[in-house]
Amino acid sequence: MTQRRTNHSSGHAGAGHSGIHGTPLRGSGTPLSSEPFGSMSLSRMKTVSKGILKLAFVSLGIWLFVYLTLIRPTATVTGIRHYEDVLAKLKRAVSGIDHFPDRISSTAKDATFFYQPHFLQGPAILRLRLTLPSTEIAEIEHRLRAEHTPITPTDLQEIAPRGIPPKGLQSTSNKSPTSAFEPFPDDCLSFLITPDLKTAKENWNHPSNVGISISVTRNEIIYWLN
Repeated sequence: MTQRRTNHSSGHAGAGHSGIHGTPLRGSGTPLSSEPFGSMSLSRMKTVSKGILKLAFVSLGIWLFVYLTLIRPTATVTGIRHYEDVLAKLKRAVSGIDHFPDRISSTAKDATFFYQPHFLQGPAILRLRLTLPSTEIAEIEHRLRAEHTPITPTDLQEIAPRGIPPKGLQSTSNKSPTSAFEPFPDDCLSFLITPDLKTAKENWNHPSNVGISISVTRNEIIYWLN
């Protein structure tokens, strides 16, 4: 009679195995991931860092675009040290301002300069205010009277309504650069250089009015562009 043979496991389980073949013991066997935890965190940190750098570069690009196209071109310029550079650029782009002096006379005092570029519908505003010796003021007045007819204070207010910067102005409010302006002195004798008065009044919405005002009693001259 054939005897049935029964296989038995050995008296102890193999190292790392239970009595049931192929089942790993808890706490042993292959780890959940072949990548150590520290290395995985470093990889994630590198990914996050790259994302932050990309975001920073995009933000910087947007800021530079806004600055170069909107902020810088419309920034107000004050301080007499900027006058020659600003005027040289303007003369290449704007006609009718040849009467502005290329350089500040060595005899000038209390020189005050203001420039606000045009933006959208807003006109450009340029002012140069100087005190000169009485002989120079008299010569300028004589030349202007020979070439132009003086305009009235009412006409001046209409075509150059912003007034003039106070003497010594060095900085302005970003929100309202002309807020510190004061009216033209009452004793000013003003001349419209270009265009003619009729055109200047008709073109009030897009002005390009250029003129000179002088005060004999103050020995002062004001070059203006609106």
